[in-house]
Amino acid sequence: MTLLHRTGVAGTEGKNDILVTIEPAEPGAKLSLELTSPVKYEFGNCIESLVGEMLKIYHIMDAKVVLNDKGAWDFTIRARVETAILRAMA
Repeated sequence: MTLLHRTGVAGTEGKNDILVTIEPAEPGAKLSLELTSPVKYEFGNCIESLVGEMLKIYHIMDAKVVLNDKGAWDFTIRARVETAILRAMA
């Protein structure tokens, strides 16, 4: 299990981007995912699944993740989530 030391933020609120905020949570608190997106009903499950995959890669079990999506592509979401994770681990 990877421990997060601080809040990690990546991305912007600009068009075709996503603002990702990852905060540490108490051990045993599990993952909390909050998604805001104009395409939430069409692609919300895909976005949440993609973020879940990235968190599993880094063995993150307890965190609060806030996603403010503005129509980002999957490769952008992956890059922003990974950057936020690495910043939170630093």
